Amino acid sequence: MWFLLALLLLPLFWVLVDSVAGIRSRKYQNEKLTERLSEDFTVLVPIYGNMRYLVNRDYLAQYANKVVLCTSSGETEEFYLELGEVVKQYGFRSYRSPYVPVTTTKKRRTGGVIRDRVIRDALVSINELGAYTICIDADTTTPDPLQKLVGALELSGADFASVELVPQEEGGMLVQLQRHEYSLSMRIRYLIPWMLSGACHVGKTDALRAIMTRHSLFFQGNDVEAGLLGDQLGYKAVHLPFKVDTEVPSRFKPWWRQRVAWAGGEFRLFITNARYVLKHP
Repeated sequence: MWFLLALLLLPLFWVLVDSVAGIRSRKYQNEKLTERLSEDFTVLVPIYGNMRYLVNRDYLAQYANKVVLCTSSGETEEFYLELGEVVKQYGFRSYRSPYVPVTTTKKRRTGGVIRDRVIRDALVSINELGAYTICIDADTTTPDPLQKLVGALELSGADFASVELVPQEEGGMLVQLQRHEYSLSMRIRYLIPWMLSGACHVGKTDALRAIMTRHSLFFQGNDVEAGLLGDQLGYKAVHLPFKVDTEVPSRFKPWWRQRVAWAGGEFRLFITNARYVLKHP
């Protein structure tokens, strides 16, 4: 009987936790971003597998030599040739990590583990980085300039920050459901600002370097792991209402695949590391 009662109470407990967090975060829903601007930053963009994945190259062009395209040492000659042409055309810089991805006879592996490795190696190896570093995916754009994001972090006095992800407006019920979900999730980040997104986050370069040198480089839950590590290392996190456009799955199969992957990351982070649950319920 007690076992059945526990099974009933556990879901209610988690619903209560989410409800309390949602209510507490309401006071932040009208939070505005400061207009302060800063130019002291570098943009790291992981790109590997195929240069066609760099779909935000025109968006990145406005930041020119602040952008470093980070790749691995296991790409094809055609890839490196096209990378050099893009660097020359847009005025970007490039960095080639010594990491060589594992390959198979069927398909090259280009998962999240490569992303974290090339970013970590860039943070450790490149000396000419700004005081702040923005990590942004190759398909991510922002309506406002990145100078505004860095200026807001400077003004806050924090060491790193999560940002506000905004899914596309067009789409069916599945997309609209995710838009509502993201809206709630972004609001709760005012209470748990260390919950970073791999699509875009910003931090002091020294802080991100210290965090990534301790990162497990596991491919699921890797973005939140970075935030948790920063929190455990004593770095101050803040959530900034800086909007970042992101694309969410519009069909059931990709959505389901994404959710299964997220569940694996959540299990690793919060069940395997259950000793931190009392600090971060």
